[in-house]
Amino acid sequence: MSAVIKSLFINALNISFTADYVMDAFYCQDIATISRVALVPYESKSGLRYRAFIDIHEWHASEAAYNFIQRLRDPNREARIVHNDDNWWVVEVNKNPFITNSKKMAKFTTINYLVTPISEEDCLPWMLYGCAREEENEWKEIQKELSEMLLYQNLEYELCL
Repeated sequence: MSAVIKSLFINALNISFTADYVMDAFYCQDIATISRVALVPYESKSGLRYRAFIDIHEWHASEAAYNFIQRLRDPNREARIVHNDDNWWVVEVNKNPFITNSKKMAKFTTINYLVTPISEEDCLPWMLYGCAREEENEWKEIQKELSEMLLYQNLEYELCL
């Protein structure tokens, strides 16, 4: 039985593509849900390109996923993912699957937080930010109510004179 493939590599991506686009390409083809993508820029003969290192969160239970995995495992066949009409990328098994977890790669890496849990330490500033925003909205609501009350009181005062 073969080992589960958990990381992929695409050697040459046009720099117009984003990590989210790559994630969507695999998801929309019903092949896999991606947990993270590192797009590392490099200079090629045809200009600036990306090397993509892709971590698989989960393979989909589909015929497309099965066929794609079979192509990845067969050294005599090329595995491709068609991402837009006739446009495709050659995909290989990543021989260095821990590369997207390295600190050096952090600035190139996009994490799919829908499937990758955030540590409490990373999440805390966002939770505090959310609380501050809620408090700010509550304060604006109170200010609005006070302003309306003041207008009403001034109107009553003018009517009484």
